[in-house]
Amino acid sequence: MHYILESGLVGLYSLLLYFVLALFVNNFLSLSFSFSLFALGFFKHFLGYFLNIHTFYCNNGYACNKINRNKKIYTAFYNIPSLVAESILEGILFLVFGYFIYLFIKTKFLITFIIGTILHILSEWLSIHDLFCKNHCINV
Repeated sequence: MHYILESGLVGLYSLLLYFVLALFVNNFLSLSFSFSLFALGFFKHFLGYFLNIHTFYCNNGYACNKINRNKKIYTAFYNIPSLVAESILEGILFLVFGYFIYLFIKTKFLITFIIGTILHILSEWLSIHDLFCKNHCINV
């Protein structure tokens, strides 16, 4: 799958998570902008592992397909401290990018989509996804 298409799907996943949190967390939409951005980034990454989105990326993602050309089956693996640390980092990135984008766009759900999309593209360009594939995708 091409990373531009992936980025749009990640933006949609971020947006879906925004709406799910708004439905199930009392007063999520009235929480501070900072906390809601951090929570979105954190849970986007954290739940991505438990929903097997990371495993899907190991087998179908643009970066992983470049590295894992032998067409074996892979699964994503994290130890919990590593998963939490990366989720915290993603929460911080959502916070930073959210405040920057907020200078131009004031709609929270649109900001959420844009952050998810942009961070995925940047991770591809900066080879962060290559590191993910090498460090977290294991052959089953």
